[in-house]
Amino acid sequence: MPTLIRSVRTILSASIVSMTLLIAGAGFVAAAPDCYVPSGEYPTIFSALNDHTCSTIYVAEGVYPEHVDVDRTVTLIGAQANVDPAARTAGDPTESSVLSFTVREENVTINGFSVTVGSPSRNGIIVKTPGSGSLVTFNVIEDIGSLSFTGTERDNAVGVYLELGPDNVDVVRNKMSRIFSTNGSAQGVLVGDSSSGDPSLDVLIAGNIVEGLQSVFRGAYGIQINNGASTAETATGHTTGVVRDNRIDGLTGSWAHGVGLEGPTPGLAVLRNNISNLTDVNPTAFNDVFGVLVQSNPHWGQIQINENNFVLENMAEHGIGVDPSTPGTGMVDGTCNWWNASNGPGPVGPGSGALVTANVDYSPWLVSPDGPCSGFVPTNSDECRDGGWETAVRDDGTSFKNQGDCVSYLNSGK
Repeated sequence: MPTLIRSVRTILSASIVSMTLLIAGAGFVAAAPDCYVPSGEYPTIFSALNDHTCSTIYVAEGVYPEHVDVDRTVTLIGAQANVDPAARTAGDPTESSVLSFTVREENVTINGFSVTVGSPSRNGIIVKTPGSGSLVTFNVIEDIGSLSFTGTERDNAVGVYLELGPDNVDVVRNKMSRIFSTNGSAQGVLVGDSSSGDPSLDVLIAGNIVEGLQSVFRGAYGIQINNGASTAETATGHTTGVVRDNRIDGLTGSWAHGVGLEGPTPGLAVLRNNISNLTDVNPTAFNDVFGVLVQSNPHWGQIQINENNFVLENMAEHGIGVDPSTPGTGMVDGTCNWWNASNGPGPVGPGSGALVTANVDYSPWLVSPDGPCSGFVPTNSDECRDGGWETAVRDDGTSFKNQGDCVSYLNSGK
């Protein structure tokens, strides 16, 4: 198994130690103040951000009808900082509820907020290119966009958007749900876009819940990485990082992709994600459902997709796919995944599980959700011994009765 290509940066806690400022001419170092919203001095988040001596801003529970524009390095702490978002609801009285965040400076932390931007605005949290080094964590982002948009332009709706190349951004342990679009795509996390030539480097998208996304006429994506205009053949020309331990469930659209790798992503790792309940509402030529899709991405031989659970419809939907129009060489490392069947993936593979396309190395596979990784088609008699036959299958996906049956298959092909 490939090793994880980077470690998780430590999530900041609500008890973050205040930054220090050197007081000019005083000969000592004094702590920068923590600021609190609402208070007499700071009735709004904007007013606290406007005071540049506030290095950490604590925002109490309540409704703040603000589109928060963050144009300096700061730590924003909501009432639900470091609280698991799974059971939380945007707009609950215990939440610090805002309309949206736009990050325009490096090293910004947003921890413990509720975001409900609704329509016509269609982005919950945007981290723009200068926002490198930022952390988005423990937030609930819900009810973004609309299914009744009447305009003619694309109305993409996004939970967290890394726009045009911010680097070293962590999107960790957030919940993104009920994200809707009519003429555009609905995305939990979007990194880049098809016109972006500046990829985000060293991103971490981990431990998030993405659920209940719907597009009427276009696609639904749990996590999409799309730097379609990035053609550089150097390390700075590609999105790099880790997508791991996310739960992606309930995506509906004209196509539905749990993780879309659309554009150069060599060295990217997609690990231990649970992907389920994806629906293509218009399956004309084929059912356009993929747990992970590699598309317009010529570096598929450098991508790791391991230990994921694809709980998809057997023999109808793809766990991992490489778009056949994508140029490139090598094989995607798609080993040690659960394909929703103990005998592995479907037609290109030997089993009855979710489909796999060509150019994916799928063997061995998980024989149950979360392991062990021991499913395979035997190629020599030694692999039948010492109980190996128990997790081996014929190339038609059928199991062996015993070790002798396994050896016989190798000798006769039956």
